[in-house]
Order: sequence, then structure tokens, then C-alpha cells
Amino acid sequence: MTPNEISGCKIVDWNLTLQQINDDKVFLFEIMNDLFIEAQECYRQMLLELMKNNFPKIYENSHRIKGSAMYLRCEQLKHCAQHIELLSKNVSALTMTEDQQYELSVKIREWLNEYDNSIIRLREEYNSYFFGHK
Repeated sequence: MTPNEISGCKIVDWNLTLQQINDDKVFLFEIMNDLFIEAQECYRQMLLELMKNNFPKIYENSHRIKGSAMYLRCEQLKHCAQHIELLSKNVSALTMTEDQQYELSVKIREWLNEYDNSIIRLREEYNSYFFGHK
């Protein structure tokens, strides 16, 4: 899957998410708001770590958000985090040439851009679900 193909995936599966939390919409509202905060924080952190070629920290943040997105059935966000996680897993800038670091950084940046877009789409879906508008 490429970053461009992510938008074809379901944004969130509200029915499965509600089943996961026993149809508690108040709790869903709270944890979705927590997810937005966590996703934005992870995004900022991954951007900072990317500038330093700190791939292990990128891995940690992408793994963290992937778990949250999986639990809440946020498919686009999950896929983006998963791809960033796979790209940065077991990678050390110390064992890479500058060209390899640059190529990897470009790939991660593409996925981070789509990650950010998936947060925007998720927020629109959330607003529509809870408030009836985007």
C-alpha cells in the first residue's frame, strides 16, 4: 500500500468501535478526544525525530499510535502508523550512509504527510458522527 492509497480505506468503523467499548458513546467521545491529542503529539514528535534521523524514536511513536488506532478501529491512521513503524523498525542512522538516511527520511516524510491527512479526515468523520457536521 502506498500513502496515496490510504484515502481509499475506511476512516473509522464506528460499529466495531462501539462494540469494543460496550456501546458507551460518552466513553467513545472521551477516548476519541484523547486519541486526537495523542496522535498530534506523536506526529510532532516524529517530525522532530525525523530531523535528527532518530529512527528508534520514530518507531516508538508510530507503534504507540498504531495500538490506539487499532483499538478504536481508525483504519487510515492505523495503516499510516503501521507503515511508519515498519520503515523505522530496527533502523539505526549509525549503520546507514547519508544517502540511505535521506531515502528513508523521504519515505517516512511521505507517510507522515498522509498520517497528518488521516487525522484531518478522522476529525471530520468524528465531527460528522458526534455533531452532524464536518
